[in-house]
Amino acid sequence: MTSGHERGAVRQTASAATGGRALQAGRDLTVHEVHHHRPVTETAVLVEPVLPTAETVAEVFVGRDAEVDAVLGILAPDTDSVGMVVVSAVAGLAGIGKTALARVSASEGVARGWFPGGAVFVDLNGYAPDPDHRIRPHQAYAPMLHALDRQGPPDTAPQGHAAQYHRFLAERAAEDRPVLLVLDNASTTDQIADLLPRSRIHRVVVTSRHTLAARGSRTLDLRTLASGDSASLIRDQLDLLSAGDVRLRDDPEGTRRLCELCGHLPLALHITAALLARDPGLTPTDLAEDLAQAHGRLDLLDDGERAVRAAFDLSYLRLTKGQARLFRLLPINPGPHFRLPAAARLLDTPVRSARPLLLELARAHVIEQAGPGKWRQHDLIRAYAIEHLARHGDSQDEPARRLLTHYALEGRRAGQGLRVVPRGGPPGEPEHVRVALDWFDQELPNLQAAIAMGLTFDHTTDVLRMLEALIRFHRHRGQTAELVETCRKVVTVAAGSADGSHWALTGLTWTLGALALDPTDTGEASRLAHLLDVEATDSLLEHPDSVQLWSLLETVRAHVEALPPSAQVTAVPMLHEIARTAARTDARDSTAIQALLTAVRLGELSDDPHLLTESWLLLGRERLRLARRTAADRSLEKAFRFLQDSVEWNSARWREMCDRLIALADDIATESAARIGAEARAMTDVVAMGTNAGGPIILAEALDRTGTARYEAADYATAVARHRNALRLREEHRPDDRKAIGHTLLKLSLAHFGVSDYAAAAATTERAAAVLSEEGEAHSSVRARELHVYALLALRRTEEAVSVTYLARQRASVGDDPHAHISAVLLHTLALRESGRHSSAYAAARQALKLARSAQAPDLHGYTRDWLRREGLPTPD
Repeated sequence: MTSGHERGAVRQTASAATGGRALQAGRDLTVHEVHHHRPVTETAVLVEPVLPTAETVAEVFVGRDAEVDAVLGILAPDTDSVGMVVVSAVAGLAGIGKTALARVSASEGVARGWFPGGAVFVDLNGYAPDPDHRIRPHQAYAPMLHALDRQGPPDTAPQGHAAQYHRFLAERAAEDRPVLLVLDNASTTDQIADLLPRSRIHRVVVTSRHTLAARGSRTLDLRTLASGDSASLIRDQLDLLSAGDVRLRDDPEGTRRLCELCGHLPLALHITAALLARDPGLTPTDLAEDLAQAHGRLDLLDDGERAVRAAFDLSYLRLTKGQARLFRLLPINPGPHFRLPAAARLLDTPVRSARPLLLELARAHVIEQAGPGKWRQHDLIRAYAIEHLARHGDSQDEPARRLLTHYALEGRRAGQGLRVVPRGGPPGEPEHVRVALDWFDQELPNLQAAIAMGLTFDHTTDVLRMLEALIRFHRHRGQTAELVETCRKVVTVAAGSADGSHWALTGLTWTLGALALDPTDTGEASRLAHLLDVEATDSLLEHPDSVQLWSLLETVRAHVEALPPSAQVTAVPMLHEIARTAARTDARDSTAIQALLTAVRLGELSDDPHLLTESWLLLGRERLRLARRTAADRSLEKAFRFLQDSVEWNSARWREMCDRLIALADDIATESAARIGAEARAMTDVVAMGTNAGGPIILAEALDRTGTARYEAADYATAVARHRNALRLREEHRPDDRKAIGHTLLKLSLAHFGVSDYAAAAATTERAAAVLSEEGEAHSSVRARELHVYALLALRRTEEAVSVTYLARQRASVGDDPHAHISAVLLHTLALRESGRHSSAYAAARQALKLARSAQAPDLHGYTRDWLRREGLPTPD
């Protein structure tokens, strides 16, 4: 059957790369396509440009002329005069040719010059067994922008990618440059809704096994091929594989039966043609009999599944032993495609031996060419191969290990070609850079997927080498968000590895270099990134000596001051790791001490008490190692103070630090260290109790008690930290216990006075006075009000003090508590004097004495007179 617009032509296309499932080392591993823009911890995204028809990989595509015409009619630039975005949703069975139809139509549209703004293909993986592995719009924005050749760096914040994506499409629309999006394999509208352009100039093709209701869409239901089209497809495919073969023409009845048994599904028909091509003596009738017998074994499947599965069975049975083994092992490759060297590593055989096996699998149509030197499996064939992999009992761990090592070595070799070049270097890209970038463009999806597989099966060394390659690639492309994420992944992976200590230092070094790449800097950050890249070489990864560590420290200290404050603070974990590495070398120089002193100074730029606790703990341990016990004691005190500032009590991190602090205190063994160790043990005991019901309140009470003790010992900063944490716990876990909250506020106020933080004291005393007064705590509320006035006066807020004390005096005058009344008058006297109203102060003092004389308390008059004298106020008796 020929089309109305291209008579006699055989359409050619490249099929999509799809994912599947692979069994590894006795466990089930889901593998997906990967794109270099995604963080390594997320599901992968396959995005690739749509090529014009003349540049696609040749494959027979017949019998869909009417459908192609329909899609092209929607894609044509003169369509959609009403201004709606058009989505063509192609619905049908698995293996029916939805992706091929979308690709052929898209390639033809690109070839006709309809999409000068770019055209991309995105596999949304909508039918992955695990819904979490289906691609969501936020995962696709950045790789789609890259594939559309957007200039400039991507937004450093992932949440900014959506705005950047739609802004880019709007700019293309304003420039009258239409864009085509092919969204393949969508299972729900949610997967595509946020990817749809807002301008009617752009076009979208969506494929799905379901009919999706998308705004402005026109639905094309793709059905199985007609009988005549099925016969044309199988004849043309056989002619492509075996030119001049006339068996199908000589046996029309056998051909008809073959088409029926294939369910008129293109995938099954392609495989059936390959079976005939590989066996010149096989007649269509004989092959139909074999297919019929295979159908009989698959009666539980529906017609479409049975047809495809029967074709798979026959094709697999006709493979040689070596071909069948490679077929079974190919799904171990976690990426969307593979090259000949990867196939050779799976088999553990030379490339020259793997090549004929691979070519025969292609002739059997159980793999298909994905581009020059690249191959892939259809998702249905991949799933079929995995079944045989599990059933046959092939060793999977060793092929997987060899494959991971292959990608690690190849990735590292390419990454070495992308070492950082400082600003001001020669223009243009040298040949070795172009070669490296070409490798990444081809193999990066496999590299990312291999990292995910390596993490699953603890192949740490290979994973770290592959992450190193990714770091160099992201940095070269200016992908800052992905670069920082990958650097941090190195640190995380190294932390969980028994032999990854030097990798941790390298990962932190790279992280700082990544954060230093501020596009607004004047060149200092770029130089630092270059220097750190030079320092983090293989020699640093192996066993760095004291000279290398000192050089790295000097590099950081010389340049970090020029970085933004956030990047400076990020240097602290790296400085910690320098100190740890120096201590492991048992060096007696000052590298570790200087690194930690720098860490303390930079850590003060943050509000993270854990960061400072860690710095002081490491500094205390290093000073003790160098027999500087007194200095170690001072470091311990600092660490304990910051540990108490933490708001993460009972977190694993807090408990680990507390245990290390106790151990350090025991090792220092001074009197003050023993006291700190005892207090830390008491805190851990209370925290342990906090796991029971009411535990947070028990902890709050312990904090108040120890906070008061520290206040009485003149350790006011520690007292502030403890009462503040006690207040937080009470307000979070017992907000109705207002009396306890009021008393904690009062204690916190006193501690604020101790550190001369009068603004904080004014705020807390005001709250304490109000709460305690409401709860009927007369004596404590009077004390809080008195402290409030003192705080206001210390802040020179005298008019506010006069107003506050006047109102308090008025309230007390109508009560029946002479002590509260006299106290209010005395405070008003003090505020009046401080505001310069001396005559009013004199009158108020006289009233206070008069009230004291009339009260039924013999000592009250003497107390009032003494208070006035102590404050330097008149005593007009």
